[in-house]
Amino acid sequence: MIRWSARVQPAKIRRLYALESRGIYDESVQELGWQLHARCQDALLVWQAVGQGRVPCPECGELVSRAKCTQRAPESRAVRFACPHCSRRLTWFECREALRDRPQCFECLRPLEWRYAENRLACPGCGRGWSWQGYRRSVSGRLRLPCPHCAQVIRRPDGARRSKGSDAGRRVVLCPKCGSRARHAEGEIACPVCGYRQAWRKYRRQLKRRAERLQCGTCGCEFTWKSWRECYRGQNLLSGKPAPLSGFVGKWERCKTPQQMMAAIDALLHAVHGRGALAPVLIEGGEPEVMALLDELAGRRDAECGALSQGRRN
Repeated sequence: MIRWSARVQPAKIRRLYALESRGIYDESVQELGWQLHARCQDALLVWQAVGQGRVPCPECGELVSRAKCTQRAPESRAVRFACPHCSRRLTWFECREALRDRPQCFECLRPLEWRYAENRLACPGCGRGWSWQGYRRSVSGRLRLPCPHCAQVIRRPDGARRSKGSDAGRRVVLCPKCGSRARHAEGEIACPVCGYRQAWRKYRRQLKRRAERLQCGTCGCEFTWKSWRECYRGQNLLSGKPAPLSGFVGKWERCKTPQQMMAAIDALLHAVHGRGALAPVLIEGGEPEVMALLDELAGRRDAECGALSQGRRN
């Protein structure tokens, strides 16, 4: 049984920010930071196992590759085209992902500011604003987006959008008999290598009932994928793309001073503030309670910055 790290208590975060506002840095900065570090590592392990098929062995921790029976075809995101402005080769998926990490205004193309107190993205130029969820929905449905290399607006090519009947949008199905790539068409799967044929519905039912067995090549431990999934069920460790968590893990291990540690913690909390369901992975409580805590901290930080700038002008 894997022992997962616990989520951080909101009281500890409030105390840390209260001390930091008075210029006090005690051992709680390091204690809270390492607790967040351990929690981020656990969430990354689960995401790696579920999303990439690399499962940590419950005995020694070595990664075991999982032969997934169904997976997305790599062609679904690899339709490349040339930007008409800079001639760089890219995919439409890369254009959308660039706006996820560096949101820009769709009208004036200026970088958007994250207003923590209001929990929204706002453009400093034209004044337009979106919630994070609304911005993501808008990005996914737009026909024109800026190029991530030259920032010029480009139109989505016709080939970048998959038709429902195209082979690129289908799932890659592996034959359960010989492991070769099978064809899925007209309600059944057919293997061109060994001749295996099966109705698609029956094949899916068999997949759900089948126990997928994994074995560690280092210690020889044998376990099933279902048993490994059960060990993290109820731990609230899986939610969305964990880019802010991996960024914090790398940054935290380079921190030397309490001020650097506090800055890394603050950057992590600001990052998950805009990701909605990712914040409860780190902090105890449901999403409304955790978001209320982060709104409170962001409002307090904005008030402190405003008071500081007012004092400098005086």
